[in-house]
Amino acid sequence: MNKGPLVSVIIPCYNSSATLPRALNSVLAQSYSNMEIIVVDDCSRDNPELIVKKFEKVIFHRLDKNGGASAARNIGIKKSQGEFIAFLDADDEWLTNKISVQIKIMLESELNPGLVTCNSAWIGKGEEGKDSNYYLSHPPVRGNEVWKELLKRNFIPTPTVLIRKSVFNSIQIFDESLKVAEDLDFWIRISQKYNVDYSTEVLVNFHLTKGSLMERNSDKVLNTTLQVIKKYLQEYSKCLQNGEGNKILGYRYLNNAYESLVNRKLIKAINFSIQALFLGYKPIKSFGYILASILMFIPLIFSGKSQTQKAL
Repeated sequence: MNKGPLVSVIIPCYNSSATLPRALNSVLAQSYSNMEIIVVDDCSRDNPELIVKKFEKVIFHRLDKNGGASAARNIGIKKSQGEFIAFLDADDEWLTNKISVQIKIMLESELNPGLVTCNSAWIGKGEEGKDSNYYLSHPPVRGNEVWKELLKRNFIPTPTVLIRKSVFNSIQIFDESLKVAEDLDFWIRISQKYNVDYSTEVLVNFHLTKGSLMERNSDKVLNTTLQVIKKYLQEYSKCLQNGEGNKILGYRYLNNAYESLVNRKLIKAINFSIQALFLGYKPIKSFGYILASILMFIPLIFSGKSQTQKAL
């Protein structure tokens, strides 16, 4: 019986021994059996090696110093033997048919994709089941111009991907200088050279906890993401049609304005909206966000200094 190509599963972990067993069990429960599992410890203080030793045939590596998720994933890539590579964070889990569905797409899709992603669900966000389907707010796209869509919005969470190992013959591994938005940077580079395909099935569960990497709307994330976007808008400018770059950047600015408005970072919301206006992107909506920010800001001025500072 043909087992199918070997899939290397790379799980970076950092002080996540409490959730690592759940992640490992979800891999071992896969309907697809031809896998190697590589756990890379980013200098945790909770000794995940003790957890890994309880599982058979799981490879364990520990970094010499803390390098972040990118460094851990890169070591896993270098140590991997599989024809395909998949990533799973230690606090998340796969559904049992995740790899089977994606291998089938890899081998049978007319796109001959270099990367296959899938839908996912949020666990622990608001009311049970509410807004849990990731593709409801992050509609996917496929083909050879996915990188353009990724410049606007990242619809590819890291634990959802399956990647051909051969991709790394022409694409550099994760940029370890980036502590956030490193996944987006990676997907843009892959999709600029390879086709992307996806499954609409929910095949991954994200467990949102305090301090989770999935809390992605901080100022640092928004600003670093903008830096990545601007970098590739310049690098791939010859591949963009007239005005296309401004539309992409305007989309980003206006989305950041919305996120800032929701989080009551009102001055930032105004600044992002103004930048969208300068690009001529959706002026009515941009003015609307500015007006909403001003109306929310006025009562804060009279409510005390601390409340005003929070809006900055």
